[in-house]
Amino acid sequence: MLALTGIAGGAACALGALTLNLIAAEGECEVFWRNGDVQFKTSTPGTSRNSFTVKATSGSVEISGDPAALATDPVALAKAITYRGAGTGGFELSTADGRTVAVSEPDGTLPTGGVSFVVKSPENPAGTRIPVFSYPAPATLQPELHLLPVVSVQVHVITPVDFTPEFAAVLNDAFGPVAKGGDKFAFCTGDFNA
Repeated sequence: MLALTGIAGGAACALGALTLNLIAAEGECEVFWRNGDVQFKTSTPGTSRNSFTVKATSGSVEISGDPAALATDPVALAKAITYRGAGTGGFELSTADGRTVAVSEPDGTLPTGGVSFVVKSPENPAGTRIPVFSYPAPATLQPELHLLPVVSVQVHVITPVDFTPEFAAVLNDAFGPVAKGGDKFAFCTGDFNA
């Protein structure tokens, strides 16, 4: 599950857009991808042994359009929202012989785009930021916009995440043919406030 919770520290307006700063956010994803030889291990434990958490250290929510008009139309509001955030958290995938791929420092966007992480592997122990997850369809956003006393937004998020071709290639280099781009990895839900 991906649970995002945050509080706005300020807002900035641009022509036709409102940007709210995110101060804090948390997330959790339940991993269902399995490969007999490759084991999942969380670096940041979630509510189950098959989940991992992330915590935002920076981020923003952009609302494109007139907030007053969008406040009464959740469908239009959902289409007008873009979340961007970076943070901490992650997981490891490893084999019994000690080969490990470590994934940390998430940076992503919702409802489209995806999530990149710093990925360390036996072939690249220093690590490189690469796209790790994509969304098979735009994430489902269920927003609620408040105009008073200050503009704020609460959003419930639901999305599965798939491996990107780039991350599948890292896994295959480390472990042999175990993954491909588009493989289903986890199901994430959550909430964020800005």
